[in-house]
Amino acid sequence: MRKRATSQGSVYKNTNRQTWEFVVWVTDPDSKRGKRQVRRKGFSTRKAAEEALVELQTQVRKAVRDGQRIVRKPLTVQQFLEEKWLPTLTLAGRLKESTLSYYRFATRYLVNALGSRPITEVTGSDLTRLYGTLKADGYSISLIRGIHTTAHKAYAFALREGLVTWNPADRAEAPPTPKGKPHAWTDDEMRILMEVADRDRYWVAWRLLASTGLRRGELCGLQWSDIEGDNLYVRRTRLVVDSQVRIETPKTTRSMRKIPLNRTAAEALQLHRLAQNEEVRLLGLTQAPAWIVTNEIGKPIDPSLLSKRWRAIVKEAGVPAYSLHALRHTFATALLARNKSPKVVQDLLGHSSITVTLDLYTASLDDLGREAVESLTLENRNEERIN
Repeated sequence: MRKRATSQGSVYKNTNRQTWEFVVWVTDPDSKRGKRQVRRKGFSTRKAAEEALVELQTQVRKAVRDGQRIVRKPLTVQQFLEEKWLPTLTLAGRLKESTLSYYRFATRYLVNALGSRPITEVTGSDLTRLYGTLKADGYSISLIRGIHTTAHKAYAFALREGLVTWNPADRAEAPPTPKGKPHAWTDDEMRILMEVADRDRYWVAWRLLASTGLRRGELCGLQWSDIEGDNLYVRRTRLVVDSQVRIETPKTTRSMRKIPLNRTAAEALQLHRLAQNEEVRLLGLTQAPAWIVTNEIGKPIDPSLLSKRWRAIVKEAGVPAYSLHALRHTFATALLARNKSPKVVQDLLGHSSITVTLDLYTASLDDLGREAVESLTLENRNEERIN
């Protein structure tokens, strides 16, 4: 049975939907009566509805105190995302084009599922149901978490603008990031791979990726001026954004880094530069290429071409069919297997924090821990024999 709204609010169960709702009168200086009725639906428990009610009342009181606008007729989710949030982000010019492109991509799922709903009526349960539906339809966990992150950022903006009084993404249950070993090739598989890769035109690219842990975009963004002595400096990245190749700054500030070159990488670069200069000379070109990984006429290549070529190499080699990014994981796991510090791995990979490294390679670190304990057991047994 529905209860009448009061200034304290009423919480009740919707027996048809088997969810909880609340209705309450809130202060609204813009209303003729000085107040208006607000209803929220779709809470999975009574406690969740009560907490949302308290939060709403708190936010409204704060908005009135701070002189913020209280919206009487809310925008729909589609109107808010496409006409308010995304255009504001674009005009602000603070985000990389690749980030904006991803937000535009992720918001499509929110618009398709919730586009006609007023933004003030979307609940955490609505978002949780969306995530569950996407998971059941076979969408990846990483995509679903990306949609969740997008929803959270969009509603945080709406909250700051006074368009909503709470962020439903705070109460949504997004699927956890799966824990497990990232795809990586073994040392024997890498030897087989490199035998095939060394016959490819872009052999130097494969050698650099395997010995530095670079991201694809970072590799394609390398210029000869970024090689200083026995070090490589990551200063830019070339990405495919909305079917166009763009040059951007690296992913994070930690991604702008120095990577030592081992002998294999240094010798590969020397041989490649000689061959590259000879190639452009035979074409009658007088200017040496500025970029390291180039096509037949000395121009930087489309990064997506590398992924396509790598798939063919992996197929020919007959090793597990992992993506090009697996070379980065292989580099990291090889270092950890050789007992290198996770902090060193973080710095070489350009992760924003050690937490990212530890979360990504937890399984590899667990294996090292197990080996360490087993080696200690073996040492103890040897001591017992000696004693």
